[in-house]
Amino acid sequence: MDSARIDSDSARVLHRGIAEDHAELVGRFGSVNPELRAARAMTRIDAARTELQDAGGEPEDVTDLRAIASDEALENAIRIKALLLRHDMRSVQAEGSDGEDALRLGPDLIEAMRIDATSARDQMIENGRMMLERIERLRDRGDTVDSGHPSRRRLRPYAFALDSGTPPGTNILDRMILARILFEGGRPRSALAIWDGIAAERPDTLEVMVGRADVLCSLDDLESMGEAMRTYRVLGRGRPGELVPEATWWHAQLNQLLILEKVGRSIDRIAPRIERLRLVDPALGGDRHSSAFEALRARMRSRPEG
Repeated sequence: MDSARIDSDSARVLHRGIAEDHAELVGRFGSVNPELRAARAMTRIDAARTELQDAGGEPEDVTDLRAIASDEALENAIRIKALLLRHDMRSVQAEGSDGEDALRLGPDLIEAMRIDATSARDQMIENGRMMLERIERLRDRGDTVDSGHPSRRRLRPYAFALDSGTPPGTNILDRMILARILFEGGRPRSALAIWDGIAAERPDTLEVMVGRADVLCSLDDLESMGEAMRTYRVLGRGRPGELVPEATWWHAQLNQLLILEKVGRSIDRIAPRIERLRLVDPALGGDRHSSAFEALRARMRSRPEG
């Protein structure tokens, strides 16, 4: 068998073996060596991460991570890694419940913020960025990722901890990711405050315009939805790909119609508009948007006349 091909079971055994070797070394030579202590902790974190990726994690891994997080002799960054991974493992283990369990698991994230607010925030933003990428991949293939979807439920405790933690730094990309975590994690008002701050600096940046409009569109007041509509109209000018990327153009077209449906205005214009958009592209912008257009069209057809 090719030694380069190690299946997931073998990988878990390998990680556990290395972790046990480190434990033996610490037992023989003591835990006063900070480099050895840190290496052992990181090996155990890596082993637990492998368990999470392969099988959702096991109880002994969570216990190990708790011990690492409680070890004040370790660097704060290592302790925070252990807490964030412990939270993620417990969230996966609780999946399939009523969806609120993850919120009750948030104390691990809050504890990480108490250890070092800046380091915890930065690590949580990076974890959140990867979760956002997964959500976007699901949407690209046509999945509906609403607020009850598991991928968004996992972001709720992150949004809670980040919302109550240290303010964002000056890095604009981190601030945009933070705003998206807050929005997808169910805290649109806090997300809007972040987007407003970025928009004051870069009002014409495409990602800022889209992100801010999406938050405004999600709010229930007419003023917010009106402002979102104005932005979507700007983004939806011309033809797909002419002034903005095609995906952005279709996103703007769809959300304009969803706002009309939400506020109950010009309802009779929605279905004809979808048919005109179909003349632009029979696929209605592809997998990411077509199912939402078709669902909207079906709702319009099922509405009682008059």
